[in-house]
Amino acid sequence: MISWAPQQKVGLKFDRDESGIITREEIKNKVDQVLGDQYFKARALELKEKAISSVREDNEYLLRNK
Repeated sequence: MISWAPQQKVGLKFDRDESGIITREEIKNKVDQVLGDQYFKARALELKEKAISSVREDNEYLLRNK
């Protein structure tokens, strides 16, 4: 199984077929699941805000320490 971003709790695990390949249908199902799930949307928005805040703080630090 492949997982994406487990530490941020926004990822899903992909199941492989008997040949070890992640099929197009599996990817489509996971994309549909993520786009239709309010928990994933809420976590993504929370992470977006954290990223924006972090960049803002870094920029302020750099400007103060020129």
